[in-house]
Amino acid sequence: MAYKILSKKQGQAEFEMNFPIIEWEKALEKAYQKDGKQFAVAGFRKGKVPRKTIEKNYGADIFWETAIGELFSPMYSKMLDDNTDINPIEYPTIDPRVDENGLFIKGTVATQPEFTLGKYKGLEVKKTKVTVEDKHVEDYLERMRTVRARLVNAPNGHKIVMGDIAVINFIGTVDGVAFQGGTADDYELEIGSNSFIDTYEQQLVGKKAEESLDVKVKFPENYHAKELAGKPAVFATTITAIKVKELPELNDELASEISEFKTLVEWRTDIKSKIQQESEKQAVKQDEEALIAKVVSETKIEVPQKMIDGQVQNQLADLEYRLAQQGANLEVYAQYLGKTMDEFNKEQAEIAAHIIKTRLIFDAVAKIENITITKDEIEAEAKRVNANLKNRDHMSYIQQDLQFTKTLEYLKSNNKLA
Repeated sequence: MAYKILSKKQGQAEFEMNFPIIEWEKALEKAYQKDGKQFAVAGFRKGKVPRKTIEKNYGADIFWETAIGELFSPMYSKMLDDNTDINPIEYPTIDPRVDENGLFIKGTVATQPEFTLGKYKGLEVKKTKVTVEDKHVEDYLERMRTVRARLVNAPNGHKIVMGDIAVINFIGTVDGVAFQGGTADDYELEIGSNSFIDTYEQQLVGKKAEESLDVKVKFPENYHAKELAGKPAVFATTITAIKVKELPELNDELASEISEFKTLVEWRTDIKSKIQQESEKQAVKQDEEALIAKVVSETKIEVPQKMIDGQVQNQLADLEYRLAQQGANLEVYAQYLGKTMDEFNKEQAEIAAHIIKTRLIFDAVAKIENITITKDEIEAEAKRVNANLKNRDHMSYIQQDLQFTKTLEYLKSNNKLA
């Protein structure tokens, strides 16, 4: 048995394998031992039917698929071990043929793109400047006041403004007919929260308690209730009360209630320090992303569509899982971003291409600069994150993550942030 590489060209490798008749017969017998027990033939107990009888009743090639796998899989693994420059991106396509000499396989496999690594040292990237102003601190304090705000009834004659709570009764109709879920009493609606469809909330601005009005809106085209999607509706609305937020005073008392500090001055100082620290962390991430983008831009790579499609599939599967935990889905998320599904999918493909290029370039840099990860480093990280040391997938992921981090540190040390 032997293999031969026929060609290695951009994005594809061609090969052939030969297995002599004696190896083919052994593989057929092994396939029979593995699968033969599932076949039933009249006159024989199930699991005791001779191989030749099964082949006569079910076809001479009934065990071929399993037998081919028995021979092909280990030989394919050996071929990849011997030819480390062949990096498959999917399972190969094979064309097997059997004759009196044995099994002959011709195959092709899509591979990672070949490329010439561009400049990755001596580059210059503009460093993110971090400036924390008093306004950032005051904005934070205002959010804290809002969290501690209490609702009180608005004074007589108060007109609704953004941020108020309107207590409303409403009956929604489409073509004059009330629809399910479109009626409520004493509903508390925060104006500006955008929790109601279309311009419903905006139409309440400027109204007073005890006023009634018809609010005219249109359901979104992709509304979850298909019988309402895209249709105009009228909500007969009565404002029964208005509540406003009463914010606590910004003073030492509030500081001692919310924070660990006794005075507002101390609290402000701590807030500014923490905003500075967080801003610096974000700046480091932005600088790293800018450096990665710069390094990637120096190398031209044509990423096969199959690689992009596979990466997009992984991205969307992960995103769908996280959205499902929040009771949402991809369509809702795309709407939240203000994008159509076509725009969203195009953006995901662009992200996928960048991720693939980054990985390929980092792998090439690591190989040239001999950036490796030791077994001890992998095990130490596995213990730190409480990963299963016996799970190969976990360990492989940890190794890749560590090598990416170490390669990034190398690039940061050999390029300039100014």
